[in-house]
Amino acid sequence: MKEQGYLWESPAQLEALLYELVGWNSLSGTQGEIDFPHKLIVKFKELDYFKTNPDNIQLFDAGKERNAFTALYKTDKSSDTVVLISHFDTVGTEEYGQLQDLAFNPEKLTQAFRDKPDFLTPDAKEDLYTDQYIFGRGTMDMKMGLALHMHLIEQAVNEDWPVNLLLVTVPDEEVSSRGMLAAVPGILELSKTNNLNLKLFLNGEPSFTQQPLDENHYIYSLDR
Repeated sequence: MKEQGYLWESPAQLEALLYELVGWNSLSGTQGEIDFPHKLIVKFKELDYFKTNPDNIQLFDAGKERNAFTALYKTDKSSDTVVLISHFDTVGTEEYGQLQDLAFNPEKLTQAFRDKPDFLTPDAKEDLYTDQYIFGRGTMDMKMGLALHMHLIEQAVNEDWPVNLLLVTVPDEEVSSRGMLAAVPGILELSKTNNLNLKLFLNGEPSFTQQPLDENHYIYSLDR
């Protein structure tokens, strides 16, 4: 099944998607964390594929009204499957101080830092002046990872990829991992009912520097 046009393809579209996801305040332990996967259902149904295949979107109970979210792109060309993993809850915003109300608005927060750069550390101020960075709670950890996974799902749908993609995003990563503990049996259930051969788990967490001024990029892997 192919779609006309892309929603999450260009850099500008991905940036807009990131701003929208960050704007869905999903602090751990709040109503926003409960609401987030339901908003994501609506977002995924902007793709005709999920309008036609609504059962390919599932929620798995993680307790306290929270849910892990899954969206499956399934091809009839292969059983091989890549699982795209992320979390959508975030830590608090207290360290933003008087700018706390802007923590979930990357455009306004980044502009506020431009107006008052002394709020930032010297390293962060240097990043700000490059105009290559945005700021906001959840931008890096880890709603950009989720946005990229959504981009991959859309590409797979539009380009008829010969591999299955199972997107999994969970609550409660920042506290006690109840989201992933709920998602694991959900993934196993989906793999059995859809005959999925799970070949790779791709985690969208950011990579971090190993020391100050480290500009290397890192890929973390786990061998079985």
